[in-house]
Amino acid sequence: MEHRDFVKLRSPLTVRYKFVNAQGEKLSPTLFEGSTANLSAGGMLLAGRIPDPAWVVDLLTGRVWVALNLAIPGDAEPIKAVSKVAWIERMEPDLSVCPIGLVFEEIAADDKNRIQRYVIRAQVV
Repeated sequence: MEHRDFVKLRSPLTVRYKFVNAQGEKLSPTLFEGSTANLSAGGMLLAGRIPDPAWVVDLLTGRVWVALNLAIPGDAEPIKAVSKVAWIERMEPDLSVCPIGLVFEEIAADDKNRIQRYVIRAQVV
């Protein structure tokens, strides 16, 4: 049985993201858009694009991080977080979509609580 610290929601939400180094410096001028398939206060599954397949090793070893803005329905302000990559699933041949498992490393406590409230609220409805 798999143990989780947070309740997880399987609902697509829009995510805008960029790739940064451990110091927070942007590594690509492009702001990407993807979606989340799984979301919890601890992290998420991002379905998005990686600009270059050569980045996979740097993503998996923590040399490249993902800074993101997550749009929560009904909230005016997006949630901002910086994440490390925990795993990457098989990439599509055209690199258009790649499932990326993210763990939030830098996120405000209030934003983490907003995610948790949304996940619980969405499961009750």
